[in-house]
Amino acid sequence: MVKEIIIIITIIVIVILGDIFTQKYTANSVDLMIIEIDKINSDFFTDENSEKLEENYEKLFELLENRFRVMAYYIEHDELEKVKTELIVFASNMQTKEYENGIEDLKKAKYILEHIKEREKFNLVNVFWYLMLTISKEILIYYI
Repeated sequence: MVKEIIIIITIIVIVILGDIFTQKYTANSVDLMIIEIDKINSDFFTDENSEKLEENYEKLFELLENRFRVMAYYIEHDELEKVKTELIVFASNMQTKEYENGIEDLKKAKYILEHIKEREKFNLVNVFWYLMLTISKEILIYYI
């Protein structure tokens, strides 16, 4: 009996530590990408044809590629692909000089990144409801 309890506690600790690590990595990655998006946004309003704008975009896309490679292990690929798609559309709008559409694409990418960050937070309310549903399901199965 003691052996089983130790195994269960160990598994719970590993899951919680894994969640803490992934949550911090996600939050850090998203914050870095949002900072880069804000730099691009501020560069856009100061000088639309700036080389600095292209440099910051390349830096953002490289950061995105590197961070998403790790985040793809534990976050849905759909969410990551949405951000990537918006940034690619932004780049094409900048090349065709459709600046207003490009800024909208940056705003969409930023919104999706913030959504990813919020969704990946460890939320005790979600854990509580999951446990309550599981326990009530087991009780119903036992008594019915």
